[in-house]
Amino acid sequence: MTNESQRRQRDTPVKRQIFIGCTLASLWFVYNCAFAQIITEFSAGITAGANPAGISPGADGNVWFTEFGGNRIGRIAPNGSVTEFSSGITAGANPNGISAGPDGNVWFTEAFGSRVGRITPLGVVTEFSAGVTKSVVFGITAGPDGNLWFTNFVQFALAEVGRITPTGVVTEFDVGGLAPGMIPSITAGPDGNLWFTDFNNDRIGRITPVGVVTWFGAGITPGAGLGPITAGPDGNLWFGGRGRVGHITTGGVVTEFTAGIPAGATIPGITAGPDGNLWFTLSNDRIGRITPQGAVTEFAAGITPGASLNSITAGPDGNLWFTEFNGDRIGRIVLAPISSPVTVPTTRALTLLLLSVSILALAAAATFKTRDTE
Repeated sequence: MTNESQRRQRDTPVKRQIFIGCTLASLWFVYNCAFAQIITEFSAGITAGANPAGISPGADGNVWFTEFGGNRIGRIAPNGSVTEFSSGITAGANPNGISAGPDGNVWFTEAFGSRVGRITPLGVVTEFSAGVTKSVVFGITAGPDGNLWFTNFVQFALAEVGRITPTGVVTEFDVGGLAPGMIPSITAGPDGNLWFTDFNNDRIGRITPVGVVTWFGAGITPGAGLGPITAGPDGNLWFGGRGRVGHITTGGVVTEFTAGIPAGATIPGITAGPDGNLWFTLSNDRIGRITPQGAVTEFAAGITPGASLNSITAGPDGNLWFTEFNGDRIGRIVLAPISSPVTVPTTRALTLLLLSVSILALAAAATFKTRDTE
């Protein structure tokens, strides 16, 4: 074997590693730059002291939110215009959770009113109190059975899960929890059941449409302070806690993720995004994104300090929307493709860089093939 042949044999693996590195760099670039996170805050039309809390897409193409401090329900259009509704809501009710219903209306909970409310797309409110026995009504979601499901509890007592039909008939279920119980969030799962969190007792519960409850605690860190829960794009349920995001399979297996999340931060809201990831709010005025594999990225640009982010949801317009409890604002996250006209200067630069990396990779591949056959 000649010296030249030996040299080519030594160089070929190195060249191939360089080529693979260029290719992986290109793929990484595409993944991270295919979408630009553009955050816009909206305050016009929101009364001072409103304290926006829950948020949900509506069947009418708008996003609806509760005003915990303002005792109102708000509606924000995709262009950011806000309408507030207060007529029909009892004083001191403190609307909190909110969800689109199967009947085309939006349903909400009254945290200190012991009621569930319904608001039509035109703003007509109806309150339901018959059958609601606990003083704090908190989370709410549309169920797989055509009803709405909500959580309610009394301080230092047991918590319950309730079901309300579109006509307002309430049934409550004893979930067999531990005192003091506090169930802040509930969501429909991919398995046809409802899933909910227990803030005080570090557990996740599952309830069937007929009221059979199962609890899961294994794998959840003591003192996790579980809050929001949502169905993920991977068939699991995702939840937030103190300094962590986790998921639980429909079989009850829990995995927690802490890397990239500040240890002392709480997570008030979480939702599945249109990009196949989970998005969540953080108490340090940041938005977090976590992939189904657990990789976390945080975003702060465009968020006013001291906003106190709360709930987050995917809107009917393909964007993400969130509430700012202390800021009296609604935020929008546009996951704009790099071809979007709103980022033309950046788009051109990113496109040229991506093209350059791709050309280099292809040129390297062609060079290696030519040299290896010499």
